[in-house]
Parts: sequence; C-alpha cells; structure tokens
Amino acid sequence: MYPQHHRHDKHNATTTASTTTARHITCPSAVWHPNATTVAGSASGASGLTTALFNGPYDFTVDSAFNVYVSDFWNYRVMKWPQGSVNGTKAGPQLGYGTGTDTQHMNTPVAQCFDSTESNLYISDTYNCRILKWNVASNNITIVVGGTGCGNALNQFDWSDGLYVDRFDYLYLSDYVNDRVLKFPPNSNSSTYGTIVAGTGTAGAALNELNTPWGIYVDESDNDTLYVVDYANHRVMKWLANATNGTIAAGGHGAGSLEMAEKRNKRNAGGGHFELRWSTVDAIERSVWNPVRHERASVRRRLPEQQDSTIHR
Repeated sequence: MYPQHHRHDKHNATTTASTTTARHITCPSAVWHPNATTVAGSASGASGLTTALFNGPYDFTVDSAFNVYVSDFWNYRVMKWPQGSVNGTKAGPQLGYGTGTDTQHMNTPVAQCFDSTESNLYISDTYNCRILKWNVASNNITIVVGGTGCGNALNQFDWSDGLYVDRFDYLYLSDYVNDRVLKFPPNSNSSTYGTIVAGTGTAGAALNELNTPWGIYVDESDNDTLYVVDYANHRVMKWLANATNGTIAAGGHGAGSLEMAEKRNKRNAGGGHFELRWSTVDAIERSVWNPVRHERASVRRRLPEQQDSTIHR
C-alpha cells in the first residue's frame, strides 16, 4: 500500500508492470471523533526546541508504520515521531539552521512527501530554495532541485508549499512566487531542468494561469490529473496531463471570510503557544518579493508565529 500523506497521500489504486497497490477507502458517511488526540508535540500548545516540542510545525507526513514526520519550521529540522512516542528524533539534516550547499543544515523546512516505496523523504528547504532527498536507509541527503539560489529558471524555484512524488519517481512542486507547477524527472539534481505542467510563470486568473499556488495532488488513478490550490485566485484548479489549460474544480467565486481566523487569533493572543497568524508576505517574509504584484491585501500567507528563538533570513 502507498504511504498516507498530509495533502499528498497516495491511497489511490495504481497498477503497473511491477507494482500493484490497493486503494484506501474511507466510508462517505464516516463521522470523526469530536475530540482530537495529540500524537506529536505539546498537548497544551507549548513551543520549544527539545525533542518533545515544536516551534511552528508546518507540514507532516505519515508512513505505513504510522511514524509521523513533521516539518518543524522555526527549529530548522524535520522530526520523526514513532506511534505512541512522547519524543521525536531528527530525520534528514541534523545541524539546524544554515545556508549554502551543506545538506546537513536547513533554512525553514516546509512541504514534505515520501516516494511510493517510502525509501526517500523529499523536503522543501524553502528559504534555501532547494528540495532535499533524504534516503531513509543510508541517511544520505542529496539536492534534487535548486540549490543555486532562488529564481525563475527551470532548474530553480522560489518557495514551495507543495510536493508530490509519483510512482515513477517524478517530482512535482508548486512554485509559489513564480506562479507555476514544475515537474522533474527521477534522479534530478541542481542542474536538471524541470517542465512547467501548470501555470505560465506569470500571475493571472485565466484558466492557463495560477496566482501563488500552494498545495498540489496528483491523482494517479485518473491519468495523473493534477490538482493545484490556486491561493490568490481563491480556487482549486484541475489540470489534465499535458493540458495547456486547467478547469476550476472548486471555488473561483472570490475570497471567503477571514472572520474565523481573526477570531481565533484574538482568542489565542498572549497564550504563549503556537498559532497561525495572517500576515502580508512582502512586508514580513521576503526582501526580494515583488511589491507591485503583492501589494493587494488579498494576497496573504499563513506563517507560523515564531516563539522564543532568533529569526534567520
């Protein structure tokens, strides 16, 4: 069976010459328990840098053994939590914050996903503008995309919130700043050029365009149909394989209300624990952000509120 992932779970049935996988079925009338159980981190919401805590968890992946892998944004690490554990261990880079070509450091990990055999975990080392591949068995870490600086060349990207690796080990990534989704072949490296499979590289609302794409998903049971969260256009786009235009799968009628998010922030303010706050990206996050394109109040990003440590940029 394929591993189950946050955002990117591969639970669809796929049959190839060498692999047969079973499709995971969720009952349409399933009812979830009203109370959640903490499986990683502090049940009270406390932040920190010990192996029992997080500081701005951003994304997670669950493997077939129910180990939970968490991108610990402000602690510059990915943590692995075995089922039932009260502490995690570092997975992948071991040395915390760092820039440059060293693969033992990261600068804010964001999206992550496993390949279909759970042999490799792919991590978006987003401020270093590169994708790392950590081999679970050997602990070897390689750069498979980027690593030459942030940019819009076909071997670069600028912030990726969405990763997906298909059954043939093709890597898809959402390129947030460059308004596109790129696809890279197996065994790619910093010099490998990807192909644009959604968007044009220019922000827009036409059916062949995207505006700040976030999460992505490839439906491998439906001819590799690509779904993209088109954030600033307030819609989810569906792109058939090799299509030049997408279709709107959800949304597309303008922005909804931020009332609940604002109420939540007011309720949590001063609580001393992790929360998500709405903030304008160009003012807070990137000196290289295009101020003309992102001056609109509607273009906002959720960023983990940092707790008790030094911000590195």
